[in-house]
Amino acid sequence: PNKAYLGDPWHHSIRYRLKTNGHWQAGIGLEKDAGEPWRSQFPAFDTWHAFLLYQKGSNQTGAPSWLQQGVVGHYRLRMGCGLLINQGFSLGKQYIIQQFNQRNNTFTPYASTAETDYMQGAAFQLRLGRQLTLLPYFSVLQLDGTLSRQTVATADGGSIVHEVLSSIKTDGMHRTPSETDRRNAAWQSIFGLRAGWRGEWYEVGLHLMTTQLQYNYIRSQLYYNQNYFRGHQLTQFSSDYRLQAFGYAIRGELAFDHEGGM
Repeated sequence: PNKAYLGDPWHHSIRYRLKTNGHWQAGIGLEKDAGEPWRSQFPAFDTWHAFLLYQKGSNQTGAPSWLQQGVVGHYRLRMGCGLLINQGFSLGKQYIIQQFNQRNNTFTPYASTAETDYMQGAAFQLRLGRQLTLLPYFSVLQLDGTLSRQTVATADGGSIVHEVLSSIKTDGMHRTPSETDRRNAAWQSIFGLRAGWRGEWYEVGLHLMTTQLQYNYIRSQLYYNQNYFRGHQLTQFSSDYRLQAFGYAIRGELAFDHEGGM
């Protein structure tokens, strides 16, 4: 019974995007995978996403000169070479083109039907002067996963039972009772800021990102995942650079976390 699909065998997907006068975009997407049941809550689909995007035009007047771009809702980030975050990852020649693209340190509205690897919150691209740009962002969303109980001994000989997150589910499927039980297991909060300085032939950036989970993430200790993240909070810092002159380009990034991992 725990493996029986709860819904019909049909896949439903609706996506709509509206653009107006070149500066504003809005979009919404709804999806229900095959085998997933219709939900009683609005809008009845298994998952949804929406966004409102503003992008300043080159000849636009009346808008703040420091606000270049802003998004509220669901979006994806691309920062540096992707050591901290790159939700627009691709392979092959597209990856090489992406790495040397001047718009690599930016965000895009989320318009996919995938149910993971996106942000839910807001991001803004601010220009202070001709060379300095700031990109603050934040995201708060719920992750699918498995909650377990962990018993911890106390100094007086007693014990305390804590609820921990033992696994994170990333396929977005909610077809069976067991998959449905793992829906929205824990909250995840991400806050970050990237400061970039661009010259005629170079660009350097500093990026700080903090991730917090509602519960301690305690995954199984195996040979291949000894250095994977475990815990409640992770703070990471990176410095990226891009040099281009005489037909050549060099790009790189150095990143480390608050525990010294590099």
